[in-house]
Amino acid sequence: MRPIFGFQRMRRPQPAAMRLVFFTRALAFAAAVSIAFNGVAAATRAPILFFDGPLADFADEGLPYRLTAAFPTSPDPLTGWLGAVDARCTVGAGFASVYDNFDTGTNSVRDRGRDGLLFNAGRQTLWPVPVTLPAGSLRLELEAGLNYATHSLPANATHLSFSLFAGFEWSNASDNPREWIAGLRWFHLSHGGLFGVNGGYDGLLFRVGRRWNF
Repeated sequence: MRPIFGFQRMRRPQPAAMRLVFFTRALAFAAAVSIAFNGVAAATRAPILFFDGPLADFADEGLPYRLTAAFPTSPDPLTGWLGAVDARCTVGAGFASVYDNFDTGTNSVRDRGRDGLLFNAGRQTLWPVPVTLPAGSLRLELEAGLNYATHSLPANATHLSFSLFAGFEWSNASDNPREWIAGLRWFHLSHGGLFGVNGGYDGLLFRVGRRWNF
């Protein structure tokens, strides 16, 4: 396993402007429709800004970093029936240091890793965890969405993939205007072969966030 803070030198992204612009516009439109559908009043539900950083890279494939804006909304009927207490529409951007894909059979590099940008949008749902803490509260969280990388993560994958997060969040005071959040989450990327070679990625992330009132 490589050091967490060992960066590779950033390389200039390959031109993929048209696909990237189309993808980000589609994600922004989907997030806006979801927010409108759930009737969220921006004046009463302030957004949360999160930073996600890597703790472990399970297959030595790369290290992702991400800033995410989360916009509170209402749980959908199904997750609400299952006990969800909150939901968020998320839009994020970040950076990934991607390692070479090394073939141990031939003792050679099969795919070159190239550092690049990440863009992600999704929907997060939260459930209360029935434990008593000295301060704050704990919640289970699941997030699913789409991820676009200017250079594939991992090196033998594709630019476009589905993203899945699962973990726990601790909040010092839920819905407080100055709420602080810390979390631990599993991060998975794959697409089941829908967009080409399905390299897949799995890692463990830490998360810190704060609610902002503008």
